[in-house]
Amino acid sequence: MKKFVIAILVLTPALALAQPQLEIPNDRFDFGLTPQRSTLVTDFWFKSTGDDTLRITRIKTGCSCVMMPLERDWLAPGDSMKVKIFWEITKEIGHAGKYPYIYTNVKERPFRVYMDCIAIRKPESTKVVTFSPFKFELAQIGERSIDSISFEMFNKFEYDVEAKVVSSEIEECDISLPEILPSNRVSTGYIRVKPVFRNQEFKRSLTVEFTDANDTRMTIPIRRKIYQSSSQ
Repeated sequence: MKKFVIAILVLTPALALAQPQLEIPNDRFDFGLTPQRSTLVTDFWFKSTGDDTLRITRIKTGCSCVMMPLERDWLAPGDSMKVKIFWEITKEIGHAGKYPYIYTNVKERPFRVYMDCIAIRKPESTKVVTFSPFKFELAQIGERSIDSISFEMFNKFEYDVEAKVVSSEIEECDISLPEILPSNRVSTGYIRVKPVFRNQEFKRSLTVEFTDANDTRMTIPIRRKIYQSSSQ
């Protein structure tokens, strides 16, 4: 009996110290230049690094233009979850930013993630690199399907630049773009919907960073839309 009581007294302080904790390793994302009336999409990883269950009690995005759906509102110790954020850009021009609040059972002060972009009215007029088209529209219209498109990248710099994808992986599509863009030349890339996702609608975005003096970024919206045929 005495041994049992002693064991309880030893374990109780350890249990009292159990605390949840949230870690967001990369809590900032810059979309760079992006056209008006676009949906920007990125992922943030939420990691439960404490020794008690993490609970997400509320998310405050600041406006209806930002959506942050969750697979679940809790994470066991050591678990992680990818959280996708959708940011609808409408008539904004110039710099714009959104910084949603994440409330948890960790502390009263919320966690935050940070997103920025520079919305432009005429993407074709930028003096860096232009994409044509500057929005990737993939569609299924009745029995007719647009599953892939090619696009052009015109490097307006006076020197060659490298192009690197810095956005989250787009699991619904295969994307290919040239690593080097020759100065004042047009290069070609393509985007293709993977067969398993051809019957699904989705919105994603592709962010590319260039090796100019400013590490310029550009984001291209991607949309897959399914339309019913007019005969139905």
